[in-house]
Amino acid sequence: TIAVKKVEMVRIPDVKGQDAEDAKYRLEQEGFFVETAEVFHDTVKEGKVIKTSPDVGTEQKKGSTIYITISKGASTKYTTMPSVVNTTKENAMVAIKNAGLVVGSVTEEFHDTIALGNVIRQSISANSSVEEGVTVDLVVSKGPEKVTMPNLWGNPKNRAIEKLQALGLGIEVYEEYSDEAVGRVFKTSPAADEKVAPGSVVKIYLSKGPKPVTPPATD
Repeated sequence: TIAVKKVEMVRIPDVKGQDAEDAKYRLEQEGFFVETAEVFHDTVKEGKVIKTSPDVGTEQKKGSTIYITISKGASTKYTTMPSVVNTTKENAMVAIKNAGLVVGSVTEEFHDTIALGNVIRQSISANSSVEEGVTVDLVVSKGPEKVTMPNLWGNPKNRAIEKLQALGLGIEVYEEYSDEAVGRVFKTSPAADEKVAPGSVVKIYLSKGPKPVTPPATD
């Protein structure tokens, strides 16, 4: 009598789209050995089974090795561009790097409302979907552009004040003795042609005329 060992055949279950660990467990429960490989795939989510080899539905000997291919996700990964406008340059750079993006050029411009060192513009719109590794350029505020202190020498008080107010400057008025005509500006602080931040308070000095001469005392 010759004993013939019966070969048990098992149909490969459909594990496509399942989590890799679940698929492996199910195949092992059916009596198969499992080997895995990972590849990029544009439509199958990362960690999911793309296919088996041999294909699902075919019958294989129990104890055979089944190869499953698992998705590593899309080869091109996307991220969301954060909003960094009106944040400090340092915080903006951290947010961009954390999003998987690269900080490109950083330029500076004057700005009347955005504080010195804060971001005015970003080259990619906030909340847009972009590929990881894309470069983001930033424009950072230098603060308000400074104005030039005008030469007010010899101007009457009202005219001097008009010129300063037109430049967005505050004014403090003082009177002192000088050789300039009475009521005319003979000195300013800051001096003429110096750069002044908008909104600064400047001082103008009006002449009270020459200082009176005190006659010498007599017996």
